Amino acid sequence: MTDTTGMTEPEGLMSQLSSDEQACIEEAGGAEQFMKVMENPDLASPQDRDAFVNCLEHDNLLKVFLKGFTDQTGPLSEDTSTCVSEAFRNFDLRTMILSNPEPSGEEAAMVQGMAGFLITLSCLNEEEWQAASPGLELPPDGREAMQCVTNTLGGPEGILASLQSNQGEPPVAFFNAASGCGLTMMEGPPS
Repeated sequence: MTDTTGMTEPEGLMSQLSSDEQACIEEAGGAEQFMKVMENPDLASPQDRDAFVNCLEHDNLLKVFLKGFTDQTGPLSEDTSTCVSEAFRNFDLRTMILSNPEPSGEEAAMVQGMAGFLITLSCLNEEEWQAASPGLELPPDGREAMQCVTNTLGGPEGILASLQSNQGEPPVAFFNAASGCGLTMMEGPPS
């Protein structure tokens, strides 16, 4: 299970790092710079962000990915944390989070990022959904529709598979599931 307690503060993540991760962070710029980057990733250079991301192991990469949610919701419940941990077990989080993936990996990173966002939404409980909805521009009543989409597509792997493009084609399977479940947060494929 991914413990997101204390994740709204960079010090919370720093205190949860392994000794190897901490040593790598010291080499990549130090704990103080790491905490600044985690606090305001948009203000850091892509090189600084990526240097620190490359220091982190899977569980802590997941915490970094979830920070956008936990900033809105506070620490995730035990059930949500378990759901997210299970859903992301086989995801390449480094590809999702790195600022500058190889050109050939840009589409894969974008697809995985979108899938990761949607999968995390499907794990949120009602209270977390309501807390996150204003900041993430989600419909307040969209949680059940998101869970319906996840179930229709066969879980996290199905969401990822449905979003992967087929020679540049729009993800029709995803849009069909979203439409059938009444998910209104996304536009359908262009007509």
